[in-house]
Amino acid sequence: MKLWIKLLFVLFVFCFLFHPLKVEAQSGCCSWHGGVCSCDSSIGRKVCCDGTYSPSCGCIYIPTKPVTPEFPDMNASWESNPNTDKTFNLSVTLNDSSPTQYSAVINKCKGCNPGPLTDFYSNKFNFNNLKTGRYYLNVKKAINGTWSTVVYWTVDIPQWSAPTPTPFPTIVPLVTNQNNPPSSNDSFITFITVIILLGLAIGSIYVGYRLIKWFLKYAKEHDWVYTVLIWTIIIGGIMIFSLASDSSKKTTTTTQKTYTCNCSKTCPNMTCSEAYYQLNECGCSKRDGDGDGIPCEEQCR
Repeated sequence: MKLWIKLLFVLFVFCFLFHPLKVEAQSGCCSWHGGVCSCDSSIGRKVCCDGTYSPSCGCIYIPTKPVTPEFPDMNASWESNPNTDKTFNLSVTLNDSSPTQYSAVINKCKGCNPGPLTDFYSNKFNFNNLKTGRYYLNVKKAINGTWSTVVYWTVDIPQWSAPTPTPFPTIVPLVTNQNNPPSSNDSFITFITVIILLGLAIGSIYVGYRLIKWFLKYAKEHDWVYTVLIWTIIIGGIMIFSLASDSSKKTTTTTQKTYTCNCSKTCPNMTCSEAYYQLNECGCSKRDGDGDGIPCEEQCR
């Protein structure tokens, strides 16, 4: 055997013994690439563990089924209001701190799926025309774009009775309470009124002062003004005195015409003015028994 053939044989044996190859066949895919690690659904091929693609081994992508989130723990409250047709309207409120979208139905089925559509966009539900009986409120909530599990509450609609009619309001006349303090508007109006009256009074005093000052100045320059003023005062005084006298005479005349002399008339049957008339005008001295000038002292005290 030639020397070079021997050396080649020794080298082959050495490489085989000290550098073994790890071969893991996986249905013929990626056999020389460390096996299959994943499937790339975008191209439909398996991905070898060294990052390369198997040229001949395809794959079918099976999407992962999404996990259904649990319905949050919360309470529900409701109120039923009767209608005139022996049905009820139901108002439901969930104490949900983070309202989203809800699919909800009320029926005789316990825990049934309310369907894929959104029925309410807030945590307040309204259902109308429900008859007396037991119902189940089935609800699921949208959480991160996925419907949650279904929860239910048992709702009992009571026996129907006619709703109490709203009484017609009684019209009560408005009575102003005089003891109430004035409002701010009344106080403001009163304040403005006082200011206006005070301004008018000050203005009148000022105008009167200016007129008197002018008159005195004019009278000082024209002596005849004093003469006219004196005669005006005299004539005016006479006229006033005359009017007062006429008024007094008319009063006396009226009094005289009102009463007639009758000395037999007793004090209890006349007024004080009539007693004075009987005493002074008619001379009925027995009206003044003690002679002090006051008749019928019981009436004229």
